[in-house]
Amino acid sequence: SELQSTQKTGEKTLKEKINALNQQVKNLTNASHDEKNNLSSKITDLELKLTAAARAEMDYKKIITGLETELKNTTDKLAIAVNALSEVEQKLVNHSAPTNFSSNQTTSTSATQPFTPSQSTENQPISPSPADQKTGLDKF
Repeated sequence: SELQSTQKTGEKTLKEKINALNQQVKNLTNASHDEKNNLSSKITDLELKLTAAARAEMDYKKIITGLETELKNTTDKLAIAVNALSEVEQKLVNHSAPTNFSSNQTTSTSATQPFTPSQSTENQPISPSPADQKTGLDKF
């Protein structure tokens, strides 16, 4: 009878240990699932941020390309305007100049040389002018 009592106590102790171990396994499983869900959520958030950043970069590239095209067109138009003004200046100089030139007379280089876009500051960095800073164009 004492043997049976000891045996029952031992069985009870073992069952309690088994139950405790089963509970630990269950707790670890739940913690593992929670951690997995947490990490999955973080991965999803990072993927969304990466997608948004890539989209923003593409938008900025489109804006920059458009601005570069606009700058080139403006530079070309400016070159045409400068050349036209040079021609007008040359005609004015030719019409108003006396027929015999003195050796002291000089002509401006802008009147004799056409302006080309390569003479511009095309390859120099562009810094915003004070007017641009007031209008917010420096953000581009």
